[in-house]
Amino acid sequence: MTGKIVKLVLGLVIGAICLWLAFRGVASADRDNGVGWDQIGAQLRGTSWWGYAGVVALFLAQVALRVERWRVQVRGMTGTTPPWRDSLAVNAAGFAGVFLLPFRLGELVRPNLAAQRGLLPVAQGFAASAIERVVDGMVTMGFFGVVMLVPRAEPLPAYVTAGGFTALVVFGGAAVVFVVAFRLRAFSERLTVRVLSLVHGRLAERAAALLRSFLDGLACFKRPTDLFAYLGHTVAYWTLNALSLWVLMRGMGIAVGPMVAAFCLCFVVIGVMIPAPPGNVGNFHAFARMALGIAGVPLAPALAYAIMLHALSVLCVVGLVLVFLASGDLSLSRMRAATARAGPSPSAPTPS
Repeated sequence: MTGKIVKLVLGLVIGAICLWLAFRGVASADRDNGVGWDQIGAQLRGTSWWGYAGVVALFLAQVALRVERWRVQVRGMTGTTPPWRDSLAVNAAGFAGVFLLPFRLGELVRPNLAAQRGLLPVAQGFAASAIERVVDGMVTMGFFGVVMLVPRAEPLPAYVTAGGFTALVVFGGAAVVFVVAFRLRAFSERLTVRVLSLVHGRLAERAAALLRSFLDGLACFKRPTDLFAYLGHTVAYWTLNALSLWVLMRGMGIAVGPMVAAFCLCFVVIGVMIPAPPGNVGNFHAFARMALGIAGVPLAPALAYAIMLHALSVLCVVGLVLVFLASGDLSLSRMRAATARAGPSPSAPTPS
């Protein structure tokens, strides 16, 4: 309980700082650098109807891709493809949990709900989530690298370029390390424990557990076609994600190219990875504003866009869950129970 309180306080503090950073300059007496709420409101009210429609349509397409990607994993782990409706309900609850809940409790929702329905054992569910997080990180950082390589009139700030290439190297290096670890599993686990034990014994145990979970996730790709299907769904998902950001930008009258949307997406992903309050309030807004500011978008439309994008994201994930709650495919009691169950113990191997 103490650890959860510390995490909540940390997330609230970071969220408050990010909110201040996001809305710094609003209603400022400095007419040259500040903007008024009336300007932000006018920008919000000017959003075209097709901007809203495009975001919702692309959100549903993204959901379909993520669900199908998860079904590829489940089929590789269990030999059986789970029903589409069950898969959609479980993943809808997982999306909402990850986005809205504190303490990373959302990461418990999908594995436990899948186990409740007999789709996938809990340990394998966490293994699937582990591989998903790493692959998503590598793809988004790959997007970041591509965006930085595109010629532009104004160069990016040095810290952005350095950070982007650092992340690309880290995630690319991690991909190589994990492939080697998969081929030499027992040796890799022993080496991880031995090296990290020199720093901290419990850290070594937790790192070894994470490595085992990831390697168990890789085991679902028994055929090259499964791996290519998984990667294809991942790239398509993140491409549609960036496209939805761009459609909203155009719908709000922000005249930028799709590369700016991809750049903004990468920033928002980084923002929601760090500790945040429930709903990623603050982090989401600050990093979206920062990305658009770097791209040369004025303060009023940048802030209006951050507000609108966050609001639509919340409405989409909550709306999808409400559909399944109304249909009876999900229940609040089962979702609460899913968040109360812990994941695999860090000190014990994850069954394959």
